[in-house]
Amino acid sequence: MPLIEKVLEEFDESLEIIPLKVDRHLLQKRRWRKSAEDGEDFAFALDAPLKQGDIFWQGDQVLYRITQEHESVLEVEIPRDRTEAVKLGWLLGNMHQPIEVREGKVYMVNELTIRQKLQGAEIRYLEKKDIFCPPAHSGHHHH
Repeated sequence: MPLIEKVLEEFDESLEIIPLKVDRHLLQKRRWRKSAEDGEDFAFALDAPLKQGDIFWQGDQVLYRITQEHESVLEVEIPRDRTEAVKLGWLLGNMHQPIEVREGKVYMVNELTIRQKLQGAEIRYLEKKDIFCPPAHSGHHHH
């Protein structure tokens, strides 16, 4: 079983790619084990966590790539109105939950309490399946 300690920086891009499907919570860890879709087993002892799309191993005829699983998220458009944007920021900050901001939208895990808070503040959201990649620092509670 190969021991993976870091992402590959150089590899043969012409090789077939085998996905290693991983959920977001496992990707946050540095020590773990998992089997790829072709049955190849890997052990991970990482200096830094891997992320969606990382190539981590090159075999004789294949590459292995991290494929993060989709999960249920809430998508909220960032308001153009400053007052509404501040209201959204205050609400999300007080929930102490990880968020991801991309392309004028905020993404967060789809949980009942979050939906209730958004509804109570009359903030519209969409429920969808997506890859959720909040920054690492937002996964920890700090004051």
